[in-house]
Amino acid sequence: MRRAALVGLGICALASGAVAQNSLRSGPVLLGDVSGRNVPDVVLEAAEGSVLAGLVFPETGQGACALGLEQRLPDAAEKGDVLLADCAPLPEASAKAVRVPEGRVATGLRLCLDGDLERLEGVALSTLPTFCAADPSLYVERDTGRAFRVRTTDASGALLRPPWQYARSCDSSVIAQTVSDAREGCKRWQDVSSCPPGFAMTGVSLALSTPDDGRPAITALQARCRPLVTRY
Repeated sequence: MRRAALVGLGICALASGAVAQNSLRSGPVLLGDVSGRNVPDVVLEAAEGSVLAGLVFPETGQGACALGLEQRLPDAAEKGDVLLADCAPLPEASAKAVRVPEGRVATGLRLCLDGDLERLEGVALSTLPTFCAADPSLYVERDTGRAFRVRTTDASGALLRPPWQYARSCDSSVIAQTVSDAREGCKRWQDVSSCPPGFAMTGVSLALSTPDDGRPAITALQARCRPLVTRY
């Protein structure tokens, strides 16, 4: 796979004063299903330890192959640098943006294509509160980094959250939130590309093609996911 270039160097610092800290664990990147057409072969991946904070694309279809990935640390309020797909510049003015709300992480995406299924026209991101997206079966000591696996279901299979999370409601039907933006040409929403439970999006893979009009365009997106844990 081709990897896009990193624009800039700085990464925001973790928010201070938190009782618990959310962070990514080391491990392989897991891929969601493909949303759209064709096989993704271009990678936009946040810097180590950072999660996807938003996706930015041009207001018009003239730059249909341009895509920017915003990133931040899981508990940070401010965004870090923007990663760009290298097929076209991303105009700063009049850009569409789908941004993950503060205190949340992206857990999946959905692509909208034009009526001919030839180019990206919109994007939706599925989000959860950060502590709900983190793996509930892991207790990680903040100071030592030691991880302990705990039971999360009772004998009947019902979900049991660990004692330190009892006060937090993580009913996905209540706390799930989708953010989206699209151009007027958005006609056909594609299947959702989701991360497994306990994972957060750290990037996207994208497919590029050249329709009959000769302008390169994005025709598919795929969630790139890493395991997320809360350190106590």
